[in-house]
Amino acid sequence: MKLTATSPFGEEFSGTIDAVVIDTIEGRRVILPEHGDFVGIFDLTEITVIQSDDARVVWAAFGYVHVFNGDVVVIAQMVDADAEAVQGFHDRITAGRSSSSSRFAVAIDA
Repeated sequence: MKLTATSPFGEEFSGTIDAVVIDTIEGRRVILPEHGDFVGIFDLTEITVIQSDDARVVWAAFGYVHVFNGDVVVIAQMVDADAEAVQGFHDRITAGRSSSSSRFAVAIDA
């Protein structure tokens, strides 16, 4: 099966894999060959890519995983092997969300 993980910053991973493990808002998914079609969304996730006897970890923030016809596509705002960079990106975006949400709530209450 093929996995492609990409963001506006570019493609982080593309290749043939044996399995992938990804956390979605509905829980952890282990995607193996012949997995049924599936769409899941995530805020921040660790993606474990398994190839032969090796595992590689990449991180992604704000995106979705789509399994279709045996191929897996991850599209996110950021995908990178650097966990700290993706976590920092996630934190900056969520901090902006909470401050803009509170401004909106104040405007409604006024």
